[in-house]
Amino acid sequence: MIYTTKTTTDKKGGIAELKVAIDNTHANSTRVKLLNKLAESLYRSAPEEALSYTTEALQLAHQIKYEQGIGDSSNLIGTIHWNQGNFKKAEVAFMEALAMREHIKDVTGTAQSYNALGAIYLAYGVYAKSLDYFIKSLKMREEGGNKVELAKCCNNIGIVYEKLGNHDKSLKYHRRSLEIRKKINNKTGIAYSYSNTGNIFKIKGEYDRALSYYFKSLKVTQDLNDNYGMAHASSLIGEVYCTLGDNAQALQYLSKALDIQEKLGDKAGKAISLNRIGEVHTRKGKYEEAIDYYHRSLAITRRMNAHPLLESVYKNLADAYAYTHKYKSAFEYHVLYSEARAALFNEEKTNAVAQVSSQYEYEKKNREIERLNSEQGLLREAKDELELFAGKVAHDLKEPLRMMSSFGGLLEEKYYADMDNVGKEYISIIKNSSVRMQALLSDLLEFALSGNETQEGKRTDLNDTLLIVKNNLRLCLKESKSNLIINDLPTVNASFSNMIQLFQNLIANAVKFRKEDIAPIIEIGYAEHNNQHLIYVKDNGIGIADKHKEEIFQVFTRGGHDRNKYDGTGIGLATCKKIVKNLNGKIWVESEVGKGSTFNIAIPM
Repeated sequence: MIYTTKTTTDKKGGIAELKVAIDNTHANSTRVKLLNKLAESLYRSAPEEALSYTTEALQLAHQIKYEQGIGDSSNLIGTIHWNQGNFKKAEVAFMEALAMREHIKDVTGTAQSYNALGAIYLAYGVYAKSLDYFIKSLKMREEGGNKVELAKCCNNIGIVYEKLGNHDKSLKYHRRSLEIRKKINNKTGIAYSYSNTGNIFKIKGEYDRALSYYFKSLKVTQDLNDNYGMAHASSLIGEVYCTLGDNAQALQYLSKALDIQEKLGDKAGKAISLNRIGEVHTRKGKYEEAIDYYHRSLAITRRMNAHPLLESVYKNLADAYAYTHKYKSAFEYHVLYSEARAALFNEEKTNAVAQVSSQYEYEKKNREIERLNSEQGLLREAKDELELFAGKVAHDLKEPLRMMSSFGGLLEEKYYADMDNVGKEYISIIKNSSVRMQALLSDLLEFALSGNETQEGKRTDLNDTLLIVKNNLRLCLKESKSNLIINDLPTVNASFSNMIQLFQNLIANAVKFRKEDIAPIIEIGYAEHNNQHLIYVKDNGIGIADKHKEEIFQVFTRGGHDRNKYDGTGIGLATCKKIVKNLNGKIWVESEVGKGSTFNIAIPM
């Protein structure tokens, strides 16, 4: 079990009392604290409601410049997203919390944020970065003397070493964590230390010892009536029984875990249990049932961007489809599995994929009619896979580009004085090109993932959205001396994150393409027409020529602007168009060169 942030529930005063206190308080800083306290009370049982309260707290904290409140609210927003499996949103919120807490020298909060970010990168499978954050947190906790948090840090470092294959170090940290927790009688922590110690013995193949620790964990969590802990321990027990071939016991414990996780809304836990239940059905030869469970797990895991679990699900799907002689699907999931591992095939994997590929080609010839009839469905699958591929490419290519930039800098630092002008020019080209390519890949990833979040049942107050956007762009607005005018805006049927991305891109563009020596004036307003929300973002910038008004919404186009004068990759407006299109809306621009531009957005009410 990974530990993220510490949250508490007010046991003396209930939710109703907190709401009354919020209504009666006249001190804004107190209101921020109470809103966050209410959100903490609700974040497991009613995460959407909790998110609305802590978002309100964050907005108020920004308004009154209450920096401690900004850090605490951002951290709580991250915790809520984490528990819902929305890791990318959690990462953004935790980063914002860390920046503020470091700024105000909040040692306890900074250590908490380091720990939370370590958990995020552990979920991503970025183990070196995860370990770095956890060790930073550990050092601060050792100086601070908080035994509960110190034990959590040891626990998390033990998990990272487990993932890295260093079992001796992993056991060392888990035993240290367990020792601390027993001394302070932290029973919840003891349960999770038992689980994590059991994990090491499971990896080493000592299944009896692993089960012994897992059952100890289950007993403690049952005594505490800790539903999350019971689900976690039950899932681990089910996994061991699955490995041992005891399918009946495996299904009993995994089904128990899944039932609890569904009631709790624990997406991450649910994804793991669904995948493991699929593995049990595969062992039983019930491949169709297994495939159904794998796909349910995949639907959650893709949204979470949890790479280690993605690898497992892709591999399980490839194997299950191969068993059912559906070699086309088996081949596709083998490819996705390979991409998720971010490494070249070794000889064994190459042979396996080649075999599946060969069988797929044979099947292709004999099922021509069936494939043509399912063409529409295949196109939909191709679209999903293309989005996934684009995201994976953007992620995996960043590291070699970073290395190019880094070593280019080292070459410049060491040999610049000895180079002729041609050599200096080559070094400059390498560095600048790698930086531009990294920016391009980041924007490509953003474009690939933009607008994919379902809008069903979501209502977003754009006034709240613009408060977050204004805060995100505060440095850019301040440096450019921009005057941002925000009129009253509607509540729309859209996700909060997509609306932040939409307006952030449009406002950032207005600042970027400003006139020289003239401060930008950016106005955002709204009207209703023909059952649509009509929203505009108007600026006094350089404007756009008529011939470029359509092409600026295409990927990699820059509207005729000089790359040397205006940085960017030409993806931002394409992302805006994709978001609006997914809302069944329309976006267009009205502009005159030298007089500014107005971007119009029409969204159904």
